[in-house]
Amino acid sequence: MQLQRRLSGLERDLAAIQAKLDSLNKEADRLQDEKPEEAAAIREKITQITELWQELKTMVCMTDNDQNAL
Repeated sequence: MQLQRRLSGLERDLAAIQAKLDSLNKEADRLQDEKPEEAAAIREKITQITELWQELKTMVCMTDNDQNAL
């Protein structure tokens, strides 16, 4: 039961982080327009962040599925 509460809290945190990531992507788009010479570096960093984010969400989903299987 305690693990389920912690997992629920983590899922709420993930929702807040998703909103921050959306904002970060918009900011990256704006910066790429303002500084085209830095666009490749900006896009590379955003891609790295997005990949890590997807990995984290996958791990949480797997943990949730494991918890539900119990």
